[in-house]
Amino acid sequence: MVACYNCDISTTEKPSPDCHISDHWRLYAFALEEKLELTDEQRDSRELSDWFVKHPKVRDYTCNTCNREYKLPIHLVYADCVCGSHVKIRYMGYSPDDDILDAARAFFGNERIAQLGWIAEVVGGDHNNHMTASEIRKSIRQVLDRWYFDPKIGWRKK
Repeated sequence: MVACYNCDISTTEKPSPDCHISDHWRLYAFALEEKLELTDEQRDSRELSDWFVKHPKVRDYTCNTCNREYKLPIHLVYADCVCGSHVKIRYMGYSPDDDILDAARAFFGNERIAQLGWIAEVVGGDHNNHMTASEIRKSIRQVLDRWYFDPKIGWRKK
């Protein structure tokens, strides 16, 4: 997205009333015309993709047990700290934004990927200084045991 050098608004968004740059108004009109040509389903999916682009991707979380600070993917419902604490960080269907995240997570199955990323961080990062090898193996086994693979729908929780 390119911003107008006069009013600092994206050239695909409505210019400010005092913007006198004709190219900005022309590009905005072209973007409106393009939106009008879309079907309702295409427009809905475009609005949803715009929402995903603008929505924050991570949230700050501080473990209540050991006060370790994390930046967690926004779609996660549960978080596991390296100290062993397991916490529910948000409730399912709490807000329209959460409903969208839950639908996307159910469709794409991203929670398992994030959990496997957490495993990689525990094994390869500084956190492994706080856990023994058997504790790490047990933690990884617990995460992996919560999932099964269905060839038709992908990875799902048991």
